[in-house]
Amino acid sequence: MDFFDELRNLEFRRGSYGTFELGRWDEFGKWVIDQSMSTLLGLNSMALTPDKEQMKNLACMCYLFGLFNNYIDHFVAVPAGYIASFSYEGVFLSFYPQYIIEQAKVLCSFKKSFLEQCERWADSKFYEKVLEILSTGDSLFNMVSDIVSLPKSDNISKRLDNALATFSKVDLDNCDKNDFILESIISDGEEELSELSLVNQIVKNSDIKTNEALKFLELYDMGSGHFDCNKIRNSKKVFDNIMEDFILNGYYIYRGKDRDGKLINQDWMILDRCSRILELKKLLKEAVPDKTEWDYIDDIIDIFNICSTDYTGPVVSEILANLINYDVKKVDEVIPTQDLNEKKKINSRNCPFGVAFREGRTRKKSRCC
Repeated sequence: MDFFDELRNLEFRRGSYGTFELGRWDEFGKWVIDQSMSTLLGLNSMALTPDKEQMKNLACMCYLFGLFNNYIDHFVAVPAGYIASFSYEGVFLSFYPQYIIEQAKVLCSFKKSFLEQCERWADSKFYEKVLEILSTGDSLFNMVSDIVSLPKSDNISKRLDNALATFSKVDLDNCDKNDFILESIISDGEEELSELSLVNQIVKNSDIKTNEALKFLELYDMGSGHFDCNKIRNSKKVFDNIMEDFILNGYYIYRGKDRDGKLINQDWMILDRCSRILELKKLLKEAVPDKTEWDYIDDIIDIFNICSTDYTGPVVSEILANLINYDVKKVDEVIPTQDLNEKKKINSRNCPFGVAFREGRTRKKSRCC
């Protein structure tokens, strides 16, 4: 079995702590993580800033597969680029564009043949042209740029619109579901995690403030003593501090705009700075001081991978929108200027503890045991 055959047999999903996992279900219905593949592809490493080519490749992947009603399910940043899964045809890697192209050619040949049988010649001719372009051996982005210029039927245009809408939804989903990762990092056990998640959901989905939500839950507890209002208030304060002051504040600096859309000093390389990693380490140690060093490694990697995915997702969405709107020349304009240096990235990954990766959060955290 070659590498891509093995990849096709794996499932890409969120695990019990909210982080993404590659694995399979065994014959007993038990989920088994493929630790070697996860490590090889960088799921256990700190992603930092994906480069311009990888952002383009992810957008191109969504564009190409969108032509065949194959829409994105999940995506996450890893050191080499992105891992993404689609509604069918399995798991794809932005840093292996040739595999993306080969799979698109298979889908294209099948679609063209099917449309010819249905005598829908206009779309059949379109897919014939797409197949010709995909066989030129050019780069993924250049081939998609050529496909962008082809005349398209309303049916195909609608598929591309669906590709953009689906990506935008998955991007927003990532932001929402990544909250659970931070909640699990700062919670002392499953009960506190459940209560903190509930408070966050109430505050996020209503006009209720944190104190009102806590009072409501304390009342709902009916004096059983299970709900510790002061403990959850403190957890919520820690959650808000890290989310607002570190994660969201970093996003605004990365994009160069504040929450009101006003221009601010931009730092495109904010995720690659060792000082930023040390700042997070200090925040975590102050917020949850009773963890082991290995727990802090896990936490820093998870939070930085949240940032890598969430900061660049909107950029990929803008690239995809420009491709769909025939504005290929605008693609480079929406990608933040980068001065990526892999040596600096390695130094940043090593700076907090001298360890660039973890074995993976497959065990319970020490505070939850």
